[in-house]
Amino acid sequence: MKKYYIYFLKTTTLLASLPVLFLCLYYFPILFVEGSKSDSVYVPYLFMIMISFYLMAVPYFMSLIETFKLLINTNKNEFLSQLSIQSLNKIKYMAFCISIIFMIDLPVIYFIANMDDAPGLILFGGFFVLLSLTIGVFSGLIKNIIKDNLHQQK
Repeated sequence: MKKYYIYFLKTTTLLASLPVLFLCLYYFPILFVEGSKSDSVYVPYLFMIMISFYLMAVPYFMSLIETFKLLINTNKNEFLSQLSIQSLNKIKYMAFCISIIFMIDLPVIYFIANMDDAPGLILFGGFFVLLSLTIGVFSGLIKNIIKDNLHQQK
């Protein structure tokens, strides 16, 4: 039964990459071409957000790869190992990197929301900052629990 959960989580991890791949490989290039033709006031800000989204995609995919490695270790019954600690540590740092990039984007999002009179846009950006911070703290917590468990076994 445990293997089905692992396969489900592996499938979910792979499916989590599809929306970001779609945005980076299909939607953003179209947005760039269409935006370069436009005279809108929003174009420079949208380009800045688009560039930061590409920057966020790198740690996002790196954390998905580490999650996949962690699931492989769990499938081999090697969850309580040094490799799991290293994977969780990398996931933690990647989540913090994503959070920092979102925090850098918040003033741009605030400016767009102020121009467009859409205060919910700021909450949307803040949600993703808190989400990535929560993932980073949670993976750090699990890493410390595994590390303590390994020290108790020795």
